[in-house]
Amino acid sequence: LQDELTIEDFDCLHFVDTQALKELRENPARQKPGAFDPDRLTACFERVVAQLDELRAALHQDQSRLIERAKTEETRCRDEVASIYATFEQVRDHFDQLDRRITAVSHKAGHLGDQLESANGPRERLAEMELLVRHLHEFCLESRTSFELTHGSPKLAETAATIQKLYQICSEFPDTDEFLKTKQRIIEQYKKVDEFLYKEFESAFLSKDYNYCHRLSVILASFKAYSRCTERFVTESLKTLPYLDSDVHRELKQCVSRTMESARLIFASPEPVMCDFIQAIFSKRLKDLVANRFRQVDPNDRTAYLKVLESVHQENRRACDDLAELHLGVDLAKLSHTLFLPYLSGYFQVERENLNERCQMVLDRYYEEQGHVRRKEVLQQQQVGPHNLLQHIFSGVSEEQGAGRVLLCGLSVANIVAEVSQSCSRCRHLSQSSEFFQRAKELADIFFRYIYDEHVTYGLRLAALGLPQTDEVAQRPNLSFLEAVREANMIFHLCESKYSEILAPALKSAPGGASPQLAQVQERRRAISCGLEAQIQQGLERTLAAIVGHVRHLLNSEQKAADFRPPIGGSDGGASISGGATHACAQVCAYISGHVVGRLAFLDGKNGQLFRDELGIRLYRCLVEHLHKFKYSLSGGLQALCDLTEYMACLKPVRHSGFLVDGHDLYDVLCKLLNLLVIQPANLHDICEEESLRSLSREVKQSFIMLRTDSGSAEVKAALEKI
Repeated sequence: LQDELTIEDFDCLHFVDTQALKELRENPARQKPGAFDPDRLTACFERVVAQLDELRAALHQDQSRLIERAKTEETRCRDEVASIYATFEQVRDHFDQLDRRITAVSHKAGHLGDQLESANGPRERLAEMELLVRHLHEFCLESRTSFELTHGSPKLAETAATIQKLYQICSEFPDTDEFLKTKQRIIEQYKKVDEFLYKEFESAFLSKDYNYCHRLSVILASFKAYSRCTERFVTESLKTLPYLDSDVHRELKQCVSRTMESARLIFASPEPVMCDFIQAIFSKRLKDLVANRFRQVDPNDRTAYLKVLESVHQENRRACDDLAELHLGVDLAKLSHTLFLPYLSGYFQVERENLNERCQMVLDRYYEEQGHVRRKEVLQQQQVGPHNLLQHIFSGVSEEQGAGRVLLCGLSVANIVAEVSQSCSRCRHLSQSSEFFQRAKELADIFFRYIYDEHVTYGLRLAALGLPQTDEVAQRPNLSFLEAVREANMIFHLCESKYSEILAPALKSAPGGASPQLAQVQERRRAISCGLEAQIQQGLERTLAAIVGHVRHLLNSEQKAADFRPPIGGSDGGASISGGATHACAQVCAYISGHVVGRLAFLDGKNGQLFRDELGIRLYRCLVEHLHKFKYSLSGGLQALCDLTEYMACLKPVRHSGFLVDGHDLYDVLCKLLNLLVIQPANLHDICEEESLRSLSREVKQSFIMLRTDSGSAEVKAALEKI
């Protein structure tokens, strides 16, 4: 049972079923059909329950025994921990006692050392003084005129210190005959020692005996030759820089790092030596490198000059960033400023002139490709009218071809933006932070000048020259201004995006985040936006007038009175209708469908819809005005309805839900009004009372009824009185 009870997925019901099945398999009565012995199964369950009770009792005994053992082990561990803690307290007390004793002994030792030093210090100084006096006496008696100096002598430091002190003492002697010879002999000996030490240092340095160099540098620290040693070290270290100029900035950090390791091995105080070395790099090697790079550039080529300046300055900045990681204690920014000062002092003037030249070159190249002569040049020659002016603007191009072209190019504007972006980026790197935002304002002025003043405004004015000034336009007007508007809008959105990306951050770099320069640029942007909007609105107004004026001309010149009032001879008192639109209607529809609707695609968004709405309304007024010029027979009225159907079909792109009068489309209302020309007089009152015409004034309805050829009849007059 214990094995069955300890399985991982134990199930009580499954356990009971298992015991029952075992008992049934062992029951011989099971062999007989229908035989079942419940008493035997009950006895089996009672036996299993008894076994489970025995197992539970055994488990309780084991549990009690384990609990007792755990308590005994816990008591033993507690006793051991208490014993260890007591031992730790004892050891800590012993350590505190020992620490106090060590502190007391160290104080006594320090006090004793101070006493010994106070006693021995004067004795040592007295012995040194006696030695110096003896040597000075020897120089005075001319019994000693030199010291023994040999390579690697252990007494070299002592000898050098002695002659150094004698040199300091003799400097206090007066220049009298009594002391002059002695003074000269000491000075001469000092120079010999100074020169000997320098020669020794030079020889050891060239042979890379850095240990001996370090020993000599300590001795030379109080001699005049020490500066010569540092100069020689700097001179020789400069020779380790790369020979090629292109490798200097890239390998500068490695060379300086190697030199710094050598300086630490040679000099007791390597920091001043490394400062001299870095200054020598900037004042000699890098200065020559920069000068050589600019000698290779044509002085008249501003673009190449600026590229070289930016390239060298960037290389130097990266090299300075690498050197800053070595913590040399040198003001690298000041050294770089001094290095590039001759070139940066007049940098922005060159940048400004180059940017003006590059932007002008972009526009000149575009106009030259288009075969265009700038309008300013034409106006300087003579005053001409708009049509004659177009002949002068395009060299080798006819007036019609010239008037139909749009001189606005997004690619040229993108090239100008790229030039300004490059100049702004270069100016950011080459300018001090205090002057950068002021220079950014000048770059913004150039940006606005060449894109808006020299290109967009000029292109819009040129496109507007093709628009006629009269109300009725005989020739088909040039609608290239719509395409110019689309190009101008694209350029404007591009420039606004690039301004926010390139120039706005630069202008906001002033202290405090705002400056008068930023306010001036923002005002300039608003003025440009308002000016372009006004110029576009004026051009669109003239475009609308030109379209409607040409439609009016076609209607006036092509429409005949006989189209709506044929000669008498038909069954209705006039000729029957042809079944199609009149010639004037066909001309107008062909013009609108073929030359106007396609151009409307150049205008998008809200402005495009407003233009279409206004065009639809003006054409509606033009048609109403035109229809009132004729008298209509029955067949003529039907012909007018046919024409209106054609007009409505070709004007569908410009008809909008805004053309409503009390919820009815204007052209549908006009169609209802034209029905007044063809219905029987008795039905005129009923038609006028329809929902679409009910809101119209009595005068409007009567004006259309009076266009009937039978308007003087009694039936029509009676109908007019009822309206």
